[in-house]
Amino acid sequence: MKLFVSCGDVNGIGLETFFKSIQSMDILDHEMILCIHPKTLEESGLVGPMINNTVICGKHVITIYPCTMYSPITYGIPTKESAALAIESLEISIHHVYNGNADALITLPISKASLKQNKWVFPGQTEMISAYTNQAQPLMILFAKQFRVALATIHVPLEKVSSMISKESLVQTIHILHTSLYEDWNIEKPTIAVLGLNPHAGEQGDIGNEEQISIIPAIEQCKSLNINVDGPFSADAFFAQKKYQNYDAVLAMYHDQGLIPLKMISGNSGVNATVGLPIIRTSPDHGTAFDIAGKNIAHFESTKQAILSAIQFAVNKA
Repeated sequence: MKLFVSCGDVNGIGLETFFKSIQSMDILDHEMILCIHPKTLEESGLVGPMINNTVICGKHVITIYPCTMYSPITYGIPTKESAALAIESLEISIHHVYNGNADALITLPISKASLKQNKWVFPGQTEMISAYTNQAQPLMILFAKQFRVALATIHVPLEKVSSMISKESLVQTIHILHTSLYEDWNIEKPTIAVLGLNPHAGEQGDIGNEEQISIIPAIEQCKSLNINVDGPFSADAFFAQKKYQNYDAVLAMYHDQGLIPLKMISGNSGVNATVGLPIIRTSPDHGTAFDIAGKNIAHFESTKQAILSAIQFAVNKA
């Protein structure tokens, strides 16, 4: 398999976790292509010299696809230059995977704040990938240790979540989730749990009516389509009683509802997969961690699992 890797913000921990991951793995049958400016990579001090657009990392030869935007390395300090390089790297990487020049995309962490200095209009990389691949409704699935959680809404303010949840959108989301579990994870008969939006899943409408208006009707329609889905569950009791262990995936209504338990369960090994796209995309589930960048102390398990998951998804779909 051939995998494109976007460099993210080079002043964060992304490159460190990437090269540590490669050194720890034996994936010699797969070609890794890192999209970055050669001088920036040299300044990082993480690998030896580049020869014929390749660098050696452990037992692996990594291909370097050169960007035109150069960013000096200033670990821990996001800059306009590092943001511009992150954008170019991501654009190039999406283009090549979308056009069939590679089998999967792995995105290293970005700094949204610094990207906005470059007039970046997307809430996150997921939304940018969605726009570039003409997919209106991507689905984020975060996973680790057999726990998978998908998000009905992604990077939106909490006050807007309710207005973005409808029966129609949830039916489509559950269908995308079911298809991904079948195709990406090879689960023959996936089981899905859906969380409620309100405390106690609305208490039959006494604490909000989104469950009655949108969530329950969506679940019922999906059941009629032979999708094995249950809910809505009260989120606090669902996780406290470890009911997630009974399902292949959980659909949360908003970002923190799903990601807080995921990150507590996963430790440092969580992965984000964006599904419902015409390409395979995975990423580590952490950010740039500027506070520890350049100190050689970053955990790399999340990035390692993102690489291995991208390979496995590509193999499953081959």
